[in-house]
Amino acid sequence: MSVTSTAVPLDTLKWTLEPSGATEGQTFYVTTQSGIYVLLQMVYSSINSWSPSVQITARVYFPDGTKKVKNVSVGGSSLKLSADKLSSTCSPMAVTFKTATPGPSYKVSFQAGTEVQAELDFDALVEAYQVNDGKTLYTPGNPANGYIAARFVPKSKVTGTLIIDGKSHEAAGHGVFSHVIQSPPQNVARWNYANLQNEKDALILYQYHLPKGKYPQDVVSQGVLVLDNKIIAVTVANHTVFNGTAVDSFSGYHVPKAVTHVWEGTTRAGEPVRVELALKLDRMLDKIDVLAELPFLVRKFIQTFITAPFVYQWLENAEAKITIGGKESTIKGLAFHENTFMSELEQTA
Repeated sequence: MSVTSTAVPLDTLKWTLEPSGATEGQTFYVTTQSGIYVLLQMVYSSINSWSPSVQITARVYFPDGTKKVKNVSVGGSSLKLSADKLSSTCSPMAVTFKTATPGPSYKVSFQAGTEVQAELDFDALVEAYQVNDGKTLYTPGNPANGYIAARFVPKSKVTGTLIIDGKSHEAAGHGVFSHVIQSPPQNVARWNYANLQNEKDALILYQYHLPKGKYPQDVVSQGVLVLDNKIIAVTVANHTVFNGTAVDSFSGYHVPKAVTHVWEGTTRAGEPVRVELALKLDRMLDKIDVLAELPFLVRKFIQTFITAPFVYQWLENAEAKITIGGKESTIKGLAFHENTFMSELEQTA
């Protein structure tokens, strides 16, 4: 798959709200300077088309290993959009679009009593990116089999405050914003997501595996390299290797002990680029039984059509090796690695 465009028209960041068989989500990831990691997410689901729902989630992970998780499930009619469909409100979360330059910027509010309060500004440092038109068909040339659409802002300056169980924490740091539509989501077997951040650099991998032999492609991948607050490359010839796995009794899946992510492609200046990020997965943030957090009707649908989905998350100190046009360098930072298992695959990639 070639990369023919990375520009993101503002219209494509509007909420779509597919009428049936889809999920659409906006997710905000924050790597704070204090070591707190934050995930705020709003997902509209029409998988159960006669009763759409919205899942609102806040996950806050502290350097000492403690965490705070707040989930709220409400009916789809609770999601209110602005006239331009770029801002959204669904209690306890509100996302307000601020500006499109240099990239989409947002104000994010999460107000769940004294348990979780967040008032954060995501001010983009780079533009949003996408691969081609941002949409990948499960079966090229056949839209009826569904698609995934993904757009990212890979680096934003984050400012604001978190209040967790009544205690205030400064949330200054670096953020990633994603807007993703999966229609339908049950076609995917596994997701790999990686997000490395430091003061001026970022490295993102967004990759999903389809059941082998069911579709023309087994793996669809996209990644981005940001150096000195500038997008250097968007790549699609990427891969991930699990370096040893163990069956986790929590889920029954083969969970990696270590991973190696590789990005390959061409920079925007036309030079070959290769990035390698090897992670020994020692600091697990969370493992999540997704069904336990979903509304009843959505849960029953997934139980019928998908094996139980589980999410594993880690946060590791990391160093990525970068080769551009034969010149080697490294970047260091905190790397968030996430695997979502929908069904079992061979454990070689």
